[in-house]
Amino acid sequence: MDTGASPRSRGMLGLLKPPKLARAQWLWAGAAFALSAFFLWTLWPRATAVDLAIIDRGEVVREITDEGRTRIHEVFVIAAPVGGELQRIELEPGDLVVRNQVVATIAPADPALLDARVGAEARAGVGAA
Repeated sequence: MDTGASPRSRGMLGLLKPPKLARAQWLWAGAAFALSAFFLWTLWPRATAVDLAIIDRGEVVREITDEGRTRIHEVFVIAAPVGGELQRIELEPGDLVVRNQVVATIAPADPALLDARVGAEARAGVGAA
């Protein structure tokens, strides 16, 4: 297979060709490239997750839910001297109550349903109140 080139020109062409890499060198180069690509991918900055909302004017509302334990310093016993039906209470939880203020009204039960003993107790209770 003669290309017609002189031996001198063939030698020059042989010097200009890059040396062939062995198969092991190609494997090491590929592994190094893959490892570099992996590290670059893991260290590349990612977008930060954020919450999106629509801006609007309104009240600022913050709700906190928690469990607690109450401690009562003074215990007050409220009892009714007569039986009957409790009428609507006009007070709300947390309202200020002063001494001798009426907190609730009890409508007496139907007298036809009372026997003599209960009637006597009711009259004594009303008299004591």
